[in-house]
Amino acid sequence: MNRIIKEQQNYLLALTILLGIAVLLLFNLNKGDELKFLSQNRSQIGNTIFTFSNYFGEAYIYVIVSLIFLFGKQWAKGILVMLTGFTAMLLSQLLKNYFGHERPFIYFKETLKQPDLLTPVPGIELVNSYTSSFPSGHTTAAFALFGLLAFFTPKSTQKTIWLIPATMAGASRIYLGQHFLEDVIAGAVLGSFIAIVLFAIHQSKFTTLFKINSK
Repeated sequence: MNRIIKEQQNYLLALTILLGIAVLLLFNLNKGDELKFLSQNRSQIGNTIFTFSNYFGEAYIYVIVSLIFLFGKQWAKGILVMLTGFTAMLLSQLLKNYFGHERPFIYFKETLKQPDLLTPVPGIELVNSYTSSFPSGHTTAAFALFGLLAFFTPKSTQKTIWLIPATMAGASRIYLGQHFLEDVIAGAVLGSFIAIVLFAIHQSKFTTLFKINSK
């Protein structure tokens, strides 16, 4: 594990800084302030960018990436991507059920009694749920997948590039009014943890036991 951390230190350092900034922002905001601000300062460009970025946390991104590796006969990586997607989905759903936090739509409508403070992006329906907010599943999936791809990237100077789509996916969940900042931070931490653990397994002798090509 120490060797993996050393090899991935550029990515992990950038990730730590990003999470640190997000946590500092969280502690200086009241719950929902970030959603109110974005709801009042949307633009057509922002709507387009973040609606597209939301797709980075969808399941079919895993399917596409996995198929690319499998068609390239990089069997271990293809299988690992699928396993990562399944793990991210399972753990995020288990935690959602455990914490049972309400979505922003419910929070603004029933807790604050100010539903008009949260307006949806045109074409996007706000999720109406009492128990599915924490953590963000999209963010968990995005940070797990792109973290894994960062670890697969050989050049250390190029690893941090993968933080861009992961961060955009997380930010889109707030911009679109589906999650609070705390949900996204938790998803980023969970997804990154999943990527680190499964990559460590990939790097171990586990794959060689089954004679899987782990290029």
